[in-house]
Amino acid sequence: MRNRFTTGLGSAVLLVLLLAPGAASAVNPNANEEQKRIVKKELRYWSADALFETHFDVIRDNEYSNDVYHILYLRANYDTPEMGFIPNLGRISLRLSVQRNYIADPDESGFLFGDIYLYWSKQFSFTVMGQKFGVRPYFYWTFPTSKESQQQGNVARPTWLVALSKALPANLYAFVRPYWRYNWHRYSTREGGTPNLRWILGYDMQLLYTFHLHDRLSFGATWGQEFANYYGGVEGYDQPWQQWYYWEAFTGYTLLKKEPNLGLFLTLTSGRAVYEDGVPRFYFSERDETEIYITINASY
Repeated sequence: MRNRFTTGLGSAVLLVLLLAPGAASAVNPNANEEQKRIVKKELRYWSADALFETHFDVIRDNEYSNDVYHILYLRANYDTPEMGFIPNLGRISLRLSVQRNYIADPDESGFLFGDIYLYWSKQFSFTVMGQKFGVRPYFYWTFPTSKESQQQGNVARPTWLVALSKALPANLYAFVRPYWRYNWHRYSTREGGTPNLRWILGYDMQLLYTFHLHDRLSFGATWGQEFANYYGGVEGYDQPWQQWYYWEAFTGYTLLKKEPNLGLFLTLTSGRAVYEDGVPRFYFSERDETEIYITINASY
């Protein structure tokens, strides 16, 4: 779910399934009240999610094993209950990931563990001119358990994000997700001497359509951009800025509605860095930077 074309927080399915506490709460501004009633009835304050993705490059080279990889995401959530005069303080989540590569460095097994994410979020709603909107702020803290973060000398990546959602007519749902991330590194350069990222400012937007004749079926599209600043003063690197973009088109199908929920997504995605040797170049779709991935998600 972390889109490989950006350094940010990910892709369409992540927005619908991981960042929000389930697709229903992502698009329903009143979902937090509904969840309170469910929690009160079931006396269960925890939940869990698992996603398994298989990625394929659209263009396959002779070493085809480099063009296929798998990612597993695991997340555990705890919704704080109301206790007397103490209100509901939101949701605490812990997310892990592991990636399976078929071609690995000599010191690797082919299984790469990602960073550990610890984050807080809370669902709100507000009304503007009679229109209801959902909003869910997030604060992330990462633990540098991945090989990439250790090579960068990373300490943590605190991230602030706000997910806005709006139910539209004709079974359409809109999402906007701005975020800012600070990269806390021990050094200005990583192993090899290339400069580390200092901070990233990004956003993505998504439209989701639920088929009116069969609500298990959905279609959607996402567009996202990131603007990044690198540490300066590194010899041989005079471009302190970079920009990335990505887009996705996907379709999803809910296999099981009752817990445990089970869903399937098929996604086409593309994206790349904009600046090459200090010159901006934009390609909406470049075949060498386009991939298809299949996602199976389960939640309880």
